[in-house]
Amino acid sequence: MRKIPLLYKTLIVFFVLSFSIYLAITTSSDSNLQIMVAKFGYLGIFLFSIVSGFNVLVPIPAVAFTPTFVASGLNFWTIICIMTLGLTVGDLIGYFIGRVGKDVVKETGIHSKLFEKLFAIKNKFPRVPYFLVFLFASFVPFPNEILVIPLGFLGYHARYLLPAFFAGNIIFNIIYGYAGVALIELL
Repeated sequence: MRKIPLLYKTLIVFFVLSFSIYLAITTSSDSNLQIMVAKFGYLGIFLFSIVSGFNVLVPIPAVAFTPTFVASGLNFWTIICIMTLGLTVGDLIGYFIGRVGKDVVKETGIHSKLFEKLFAIKNKFPRVPYFLVFLFASFVPFPNEILVIPLGFLGYHARYLLPAFFAGNIIFNIIYGYAGVALIELL
């Protein structure tokens, strides 16, 4: 698989964010766009959040479109809560992929020194990843699957990981959602 250079990735992110700003500005003055966004409503936001939350290849954060959703008349806090639920469902999917991967490795009998080292680290620091997950989900604008799939593979407990991801996702969405809406109001 060919790697995409950092410049292209940066340009893609810039264009996605620029498009979301343009869409929000246009939506605030175009009643047809407001009707279209409202038609898909909160269910559309929830589904979009699941997909964007579990999209490692083309990570387009759903929160980038918060200004568009708000400009169409949807409630900011409801959007944030629904996006957070959608992202957490995406994280849960990633977690189960990691768990299935672990089962596949056990079934096939693949044994590796890397796996041994990872499990040794897990045993040495059993609770540290839960706090790191919270910080990562709160402040790092990359898909959570970077962490959740390996943590699922290593057998960390979902009952501790999911609250950490949920809390981190809600903080991330509030920070970036509010910043996006405030930026649009300034323009």
